Formats: sequence, structure tokens, C-alpha cells
Amino acid sequence: MLKIFKKEKGFTLIELLVVIGIIGIIMGVTLLGVISAMNKVKNSNVERDCDQIRVEAAKIYADDESFTALCQDSVLNESNHDLASLAADIRKYNRGLHPVCHTTGGKYCAAAVLFTGGSYCVDSTGYAGRGLSACDSSAVCY
Repeated sequence: MLKIFKKEKGFTLIELLVVIGIIGIIMGVTLLGVISAMNKVKNSNVERDCDQIRVEAAKIYADDESFTALCQDSVLNESNHDLASLAADIRKYNRGLHPVCHTTGGKYCAAAVLFTGGSYCVDSTGYAGRGLSACDSSAVCY
């Protein structure tokens, strides 16, 4: 008696597991790229807001001929609506940390921690930098 073997249609369990594994690896790599890009955007937003602090400082200096209204208790003076908005944006993008701000005489500096670490600092000398820079009571970035 001659047996006719029917060939089964479909995929084996091993083939399905291999495909699922490959899809998982691709998704993992893609997710890492997306997270990295999101972190860079958060850092860029903090830097943009710090650069905007410089504009607000110029407005304050034009009105008062002093930078003292820029800072209050080593943070941005949030009684100023524009500075409060910038401080809120910075906190939104850097895990809730307040930007540091110092004024002395005719100088100021402001620094914010970046989402991925390090900080971004701007001061009245025109410096704007990223890395380990910060500002202290001497009102300059270092």
C-alpha cells in the first residue's frame, strides 16, 4: 500500500519564535534610539530656555540698570512672569530642578542641570556653555 504524504502548510514553532525574536531585537534598538532622541530634545529645551534668560536679563537691565531683579534667593525671580515661565519650562525638562541664578554688581549668571547630566550656564559676559559649567555667588560661569 502506497502512502501519500500530505505536506502540512504553515510555520513551525521554531520559525515563529525566530521571527518574534528578530522583531523584539528591532523594537529594542528602535526604542533606545527614540529615548536618546527624546533626551536630546529635553536638553535642547533647557539650553533654549537658559538662552532666553539672557534676553530677560537684558530687559531687566534696561529697566533698572541692574541685574538684581533677575534672581531671588539663588534662583530665578519668579515674581517676574516671564522668568517664572522660563523656570517652569526648565523644571519640566530637567526632572524638576530649579535653575540657579546669582547676581552681583553689574554681573549675573544662571545655570540649569541638563536632563542627561552636566549643566548649561549663561552669564553677563556672553558665555553660554555646556558640560560641568555652573555659576556661583561671583556671578560668572565656570
